[in-house]
Amino acid sequence: SADGHIKFWKKQEEGIEFVKHFRSHLGNIQAITINSTGTLLCSVSSDKSLKVFDVVNFGELDCSGLMFCTPE
Repeated sequence: SADGHIKFWKKQEEGIEFVKHFRSHLGNIQAITINSTGTLLCSVSSDKSLKVFDVVNFGELDCSGLMFCTPE
């Protein structure tokens, strides 16, 4: 997102439910990817950070600084 926020929503039988909000990055989020099992989400930002989230428990697992800025 342009504001650096990541929001988690959970699919219900009818509709979706808001679960958790993270002010993840100080810059724009440039990319998000999910692993093949759907349990981890990774985001990278123009603030030169990479964050890993647990999609099952909606928690932040890791944060790393990058030596470069992701291309826009």
